Amino acid sequence: MAKGGVLFAKNKEAFDSYGRTGIVEVYLQDNLEKFLLSRDIDYFGTPKTLTECMRVLEGWDINRLPRLKSYVPYSEFIKIWCKDYYPNFKESEWGLGEEKSKIILNGIGTTNVRESIKFFWQNYLLKKSEKISSGDIEIDILSRHFCGNRKPDYILIGEDIFAEDEGIQKINFKELL
Repeated sequence: MAKGGVLFAKNKEAFDSYGRTGIVEVYLQDNLEKFLLSRDIDYFGTPKTLTECMRVLEGWDINRLPRLKSYVPYSEFIKIWCKDYYPNFKESEWGLGEEKSKIILNGIGTTNVRESIKFFWQNYLLKKSEKISSGDIEIDILSRHFCGNRKPDYILIGEDIFAEDEGIQKINFKELL
């Protein structure tokens, strides 16, 4: 969300002002890369979302979450790479399922799968010569300051699909910009 030409840094700010309004920020790759490079912000592209790969590798139920099926091949690549390169790889902690992984996560604050994926992106994805490939579906930007300084080329705003009344929420676009 934007107000006065400045994007909201937190979803709560937008929610408090406008309700649950769907937002999609669109970046043209050339502009985004120039922006990131000029500010020395690290980034990398991935052919699959790492969070979903983490769920596959922790052993979440693919039958309950069928969207995870398409993440299996890339997840297996991550596992093989981590097995070869991550010095703290512990296969006994992989594929335990959602509940057992959450117990470990709640107990020590992380899982071996999550630490392995972090090692993977730090030592493989971040060091690729081509930061973004044509098959990538996600760009991970490694900056806590990006959310306050980002400059999307377009912002697509949708209606509040959770609204309880029948009226369509009116958005004052001049007020947003």
